[in-house]
Amino acid sequence: MTQYSAQQVPDKKPATIGWLGLLPAVIFIVVEFVYGWPEAKVQSRSLAYAEGYLAGRLLAGFLISGLVALLAYGIGRRSQVAGTIAFSIVMTWFIVTVTWSGLQTPPAARQVEHDVMQSIEGKQVAAANAARELDRLSGNHLDGIDRPGEIEARLKALTTAEATNQEVLDAGDAAPADLAKGLDQAGVRQSTRDRLVREFNTKVHWSRTRQIYDVKKRGFASLRSFYRLLQDHPGKWRYNSEAKRIDFSDDALLEQFKTIQRELLTALRQQEQLAPQQR
Repeated sequence: MTQYSAQQVPDKKPATIGWLGLLPAVIFIVVEFVYGWPEAKVQSRSLAYAEGYLAGRLLAGFLISGLVALLAYGIGRRSQVAGTIAFSIVMTWFIVTVTWSGLQTPPAARQVEHDVMQSIEGKQVAAANAARELDRLSGNHLDGIDRPGEIEARLKALTTAEATNQEVLDAGDAAPADLAKGLDQAGVRQSTRDRLVREFNTKVHWSRTRQIYDVKKRGFASLRSFYRLLQDHPGKWRYNSEAKRIDFSDDALLEQFKTIQRELLTALRQQEQLAPQQR
């Protein structure tokens, strides 16, 4: 009698998480877009960074929940029920945390906060561009300073740099009041308004940032004094292209120049000391 051996088919491993696990996952995504996106825009300096910030939050939520579900799945001897329950519990914790944070600071408040910060950052970009243009024209060199119209061109760029630098200072100083006013117009409750205004200086590090722009302001003022000194006393100085310096024929002007130079160098050193702290 002929015998036939049937090929044994191994049992198929059940999935770690069942279909019911999709429900908290979908809710988590929705909650993050409703409450997490406004927070991401406040915390980030650009839309690209905000998108990365939100993606990181989503990834962290799924990764942590998935790892806990995998652990429960293993402990429960490949129990899909255990994996689904563990995943849902952790995901629910994320949902509650994000929702609670969002309710404490509603999206309308985050939007106002974002707009105020964006206003400051926009002025900082303009100030940086103006400073770069000034540096392109003058920088740390004096080449061409004796060309007709050169001092005037540098003074024009300096005026723009001073104005944009001052706009940053004014915007930063006015930001707490602007934030409070915007939150009030958005109907945000008083306790939330007070908290966000208190947190503003910490979030934007304004005290430290203001020091940098104050130092830049003093440096610009010293540079203006230098250009004015040259502009107001034609014929009493000449540019030595070989030695890369300005020679004065008047001792009093030379002393004024030395004083201005010390002030400018002091401002530059202070700016270099503050720059690493800002980063």
